[in-house]
Amino acid sequence: MPLPRRSLEQSQHRPSLWRNRDYLLSWSGQTVSAVGTEVSNLALPLLFLALTGAPAQAGFAAALRCVPYLILGLPADALVDRWNRKRTFMVARIGGRVLIRRRRHGRDQQTRAARRMSALRTEP
Repeated sequence: MPLPRRSLEQSQHRPSLWRNRDYLLSWSGQTVSAVGTEVSNLALPLLFLALTGAPAQAGFAAALRCVPYLILGLPADALVDRWNRKRTFMVARIGGRVLIRRRRHGRDQQTRAARRMSALRTEP
């Protein structure tokens, strides 16, 4: 059965998303977050490389960042599809903000981990 077509008159009354303030705030926040994540994904292996001088450990550190997504990603996707979307979105955003605030208090954790890894490095 073909989908009903919207008339030109109906589509003109629908406001653009680019004029929706809430959408723009959410979109710009997610864009800034994505850029920060990618900078972190680039910086952490470089930090390991600078502290240890071992490319293998830097690669290992970069690979370890993917493990939680691989283990938790598929089951989480299946569960989220069954939940209320709006409530799930709000809980995820609030949970992300809480985690970011907790991370600010322990911002040196990655540096400490890199130093521990460099202490494990054997000298040739």
